Amino acid sequence: MKSIIRILLVDDATEILETEKQLLSFHSDFEVVGEAKNGKDAIALVELLKPDLVLMDINMPVMDGIEATRRIAEVAPNTAVIIVSVQEEFQALRGAIQVGAKEYLLKPFTTESLAQSIRSVYHQMERSVRATTTQILTENFRSRSRVISMLSAKGGVGKSTIAVNVACAMAAKGKKVVLLDLDLFFGDAALLLGCSDQSRNSYTLMLEGDHYLEMVPSYLLTHSCGLALLAAPQQIEQGELISAHYIEDLVKALRSSYDYIVIDTAPALSDVLFAALETSDETWLVSTADLASIKNNQRLLKALKAVGSEPKLLRHLLVQRGKLSERAVEDVLSLETFSAIGYDPGTLCGAADVGIPAVLEHRTSRAVRDLKHLAAKVIAEESRRREPRAKPSRLNFLARGAKG
Repeated sequence: MKSIIRILLVDDATEILETEKQLLSFHSDFEVVGEAKNGKDAIALVELLKPDLVLMDINMPVMDGIEATRRIAEVAPNTAVIIVSVQEEFQALRGAIQVGAKEYLLKPFTTESLAQSIRSVYHQMERSVRATTTQILTENFRSRSRVISMLSAKGGVGKSTIAVNVACAMAAKGKKVVLLDLDLFFGDAALLLGCSDQSRNSYTLMLEGDHYLEMVPSYLLTHSCGLALLAAPQQIEQGELISAHYIEDLVKALRSSYDYIVIDTAPALSDVLFAALETSDETWLVSTADLASIKNNQRLLKALKAVGSEPKLLRHLLVQRGKLSERAVEDVLSLETFSAIGYDPGTLCGAADVGIPAVLEHRTSRAVRDLKHLAAKVIAEESRRREPRAKPSRLNFLARGAKG
């Protein structure tokens, strides 16, 4: 179904207005909503009728078309203006474009050229408004939530264990947290949380129907600590059905409902990984303190840069398994360590085997203390980010001036 384009006609010549109305009447997607014979009346009608588009003459009494276009751009930025003029007015046409007109038509014109210009300008404005709205919504979502992606070149470094435990630790502190298991073929988040038998409601159900985003809450599993989880599909072939488009829509839908979205990605380059990094506010690169892990992560970062998918904010988590020093790892990766996490396979693997996150049970382990500290660090950092900056006191300013 075509959109109806609502048009206001502005010209001081009655015969021109009648001609324009007749030409527009041949097109079912155009509707003339009003007429004005000078710029001042045009502005009043724009504010009253809120047309999509104005066909504006230049030379008119009371207020000319250039000044009217400038004011319309200020009071109704989503209303497009097309200037209608004669061959001799090129200087005036340039002035009109400079103050906000989207296009100009030279008299005389045919019904085809008029219709083409109107549709072209309308769709251009429509895309611009949609892009602006999307940007505003995205910024609003970003102000409400923090999206963190977990990244590593290979498995076995503790990435999923860190994701689950940090997410649980933040949830245990009263934050609304959702964990997305984006290792769509071999994800273990549900197993680590002890709810793998409930994970049949996963990403694949989102493919049923056009309104899958409205049903996202019904797909989420809830752990006893308050953490929400979207588990990986139980069958490998189901993971192939998930596209980058679904991931982008999913994260946007969840941003308004959660303080933190933690994404556990798969250790493989894919469109799904690129989508996760693009939608994330920060990315945590997980390494162990051995040469193979550092070399592979270094290659991964180079590959992401080559394809234009560098993380917006990259932070390094170092699991202290291996003989390399923290300083040596930082030198190789050219990346400071955001958090060092003790290596405690007995505690972490034991907790994983029984499906209970270690941060909820083992209080004496160094690894658990490090994971809790990381969660607290992120929460404190986000709290500072959201605090409004205090304006300097006028009294303090005057006092400093007096001392000077």
